[in-house]
Amino acid sequence: MKLEYSVLLAKLLAVIAVIFVAYPKILDPDSIFTHVKYELPALPAPIYSDKYMATLNEDLLSVTYQYRGGVEHLGYSDSRKLRVKLEEDWRTDLLNVAVHGASKASPAVDKSGAYIGSDSSWFYAYNHDGSLKWKHYVANSAAGIHSTAALDKKYVYFTAYNGVLYKFEKKSGAMIWTIDLGDATGASLVLLNEHIYTAVETSGPPNGYVVKVDRRTGEITWRSPWLGEQAHSTPTIDVERGRIYLGANNKKLFALSLEDGSKIWEVEIGGEIKGTVTLVRDRVIFASWNGLVEARSVEDGTQLWKYDIEDRSQSSATYVPGEDLALIGGNSGRFVALHVQTGAEKWRYETGFNRLRASALVIRNQDRPKQWLAWMPCAADWLCAFNASSGKILKKYELSSHLTGVPAVFGGALYVALDAAGGLVRYR
Repeated sequence: MKLEYSVLLAKLLAVIAVIFVAYPKILDPDSIFTHVKYELPALPAPIYSDKYMATLNEDLLSVTYQYRGGVEHLGYSDSRKLRVKLEEDWRTDLLNVAVHGASKASPAVDKSGAYIGSDSSWFYAYNHDGSLKWKHYVANSAAGIHSTAALDKKYVYFTAYNGVLYKFEKKSGAMIWTIDLGDATGASLVLLNEHIYTAVETSGPPNGYVVKVDRRTGEITWRSPWLGEQAHSTPTIDVERGRIYLGANNKKLFALSLEDGSKIWEVEIGGEIKGTVTLVRDRVIFASWNGLVEARSVEDGTQLWKYDIEDRSQSSATYVPGEDLALIGGNSGRFVALHVQTGAEKWRYETGFNRLRASALVIRNQDRPKQWLAWMPCAADWLCAFNASSGKILKKYELSSHLTGVPAVFGGALYVALDAAGGLVRYR
């Protein structure tokens, strides 16, 4: 009997040895999660107030502000103008004092006021004179709020790093509804017609997906298939082709169906995509952690051109109308203007700041309407107004801290959310 057990044990060990030889990665701790089946969480019921369940109409379908402009995330404004010479009007107390110490969320501004989330887990609503309108503390979110809010005529929408999507009334601060989307959400929101789109993250194992949510009820319309890793990239929408584009931490770029979230194509990039892709005509432009800025075809993800920015980047490209340029920065400290069609460099500015993570705001010069200004950090604690065509610095503003978000403009004023040593600042 002992002999039989010995023979069986020997055979079992031999089988195990064959498996380890055939599949060596099975011993890799980093690959263990890939063998674990992780089911999508059940669709939760939204928490809402019947008092505010208004019928969708043109007022509720309007969009007064969302991250980087429209759904293509071009990053420029043709309807608003700003002077080069500004003075500080007011600033709030410190916003980002916990965890990351960085302004992950950018200000959202319309005629009702300015709205900003912080990494200390507070969401703030300010009047245009700098006074506090209301605030809300986000529970169970150690990493705070990284998402830039989206606004329509009556409501403000935002997500936090607790995975919850919130809808508040802008005037009163009344909570309309909340919905649990997943473990975390670092991407910003996109409003299109009656729906909200965003990327959601899970942590066990790390993964992600895109969701489509009804703006009125907070109910989830669809979830996309798994992306394979967490996605910090805000979805970019191609209305004409019915597609959504975004990147993820598994070094892939995706095209999804706008109708049902299904995958249309995916391509390997070679680096994590942390920023938001920019849709210009037949191409998406983006940077990644492989040190490249790339343009890829919207049809199948084929690379159209690449530019070596010499370090990882989580900045997003900003389009300059008329000039047909894409402006983008990277952790090398370089801020560069590239021709959209060819990827050729038109101009560059070396900031010397090796944590250049902000994205530019492009807006018309109020005193010279044919001139486009690019507002972007030009050093560690400096914000500059560049001539977007030539790269010449027209004006410098010393800041009290780093800027990692995107400035916002309303009513001839510039709103900037600073990192740990600064709050929300208005210049006019």
